[in-house]
Amino acid sequence: MGSLAFALTFYFNYFRVQKYVNGLYPLDKSVSIIPSKVARLVPSISYSVLLIPVKLLYKKLATFLNDFGKKKKCSF
Repeated sequence: MGSLAFALTFYFNYFRVQKYVNGLYPLDKSVSIIPSKVARLVPSISYSVLLIPVKLLYKKLATFLNDFGKKKKCSF
């Protein structure tokens, strides 16, 4: 449950940041399009990069809990 809560918090914070950046850099004719597009990609790129270590940590935790359950012979 803790991992799920963390994942959902991580995910929804990404959307909050993306919405904020989209508001700062609109894709209209009043500003240059290229810098706006690049700035709007930064949250997606950072989310993708940060997701890699989080995924590895979750994999280690899941493996540890799985092995722990096998050693203790849990009935669930």
